Amino acid sequence: MDPHSYDRMVKEKNFDFDVIQRQVNHNVFSFALTDARKMIKEAGKTVKGPYLNKGMHQYAKYLNDAYVDVNARTEMDPVKGDWHTDGLRSFNAKTLFSALFFTIFGKMDKGTPFEPNTVFKHFDAFHKYFNYLWLGMPVNMFPEALKSLKFLCDQPGSQDFLKREDLSEYIRFSMNFMLEHGQTEQDIIGHNLVYLHVNYNTFRMAFWAIYQLMEHPEALEALRNEVQELIEKREDCENENGEIELSLEDVDRLPILGKQLILVVSVYLFFSPDILRFRKKLVKRTFCL
Repeated sequence: MDPHSYDRMVKEKNFDFDVIQRQVNHNVFSFALTDARKMIKEAGKTVKGPYLNKGMHQYAKYLNDAYVDVNARTEMDPVKGDWHTDGLRSFNAKTLFSALFFTIFGKMDKGTPFEPNTVFKHFDAFHKYFNYLWLGMPVNMFPEALKSLKFLCDQPGSQDFLKREDLSEYIRFSMNFMLEHGQTEQDIIGHNLVYLHVNYNTFRMAFWAIYQLMEHPEALEALRNEVQELIEKREDCENENGEIELSLEDVDRLPILGKQLILVVSVYLFFSPDILRFRKKLVKRTFCL
């Protein structure tokens, strides 16, 4: 298997993730799953089919809510009228990451420290040391990581999470499975952070995709036109709220979007030198909303 080929990696059927998950769970998040293979297999069913549709619907709702909230809380530039600027990473954290967070853990009461903006700040700091911890270095060697990890472990209890109607099916199943197998609240917190880590990487890939689209306006324009053409074809299918509903199959059939995603994933997953070279530039980059 060629690890640098995206197409071959996604088609590989003999790739055993068990060794990696055990090492990450133990070295980075200090817990071990009981009957890990069974849990991962069963929990994996809750991110497919109707569960996937439900999750995407929730994500779309929370993403729209986050965008509206950002616009409402941002002071407009008096010179530019209704335009303002924000850092690309900052804007994506307030929108993409916030939507991912609520889709996973559901909405919580205001005032809790376990909320997306603060969690992103600490997870961003902690994640810088991920590879060192994965390789077995103790977290005490990295004071910044230790400080952030202590904050990230300050989560609501499993019963508080399970009371939320919009808690993701994956987290709901995983928590119940772990409780039934006698695992501790600390184990559940560790697993929550593992799943957050997976989705944090999804956020980073989305950030990289948006950056690339901004760097290549012709690709962005082609993608806009493709989506607009699909919407125009569905204008006669509005629901009672005046919305045009698209299925995941509709999105999967968009050729330009598909090609752009494959390109971005291929570059991102295998650590393009461009990511390191432009790191400081990406953090500081601003754009108009």
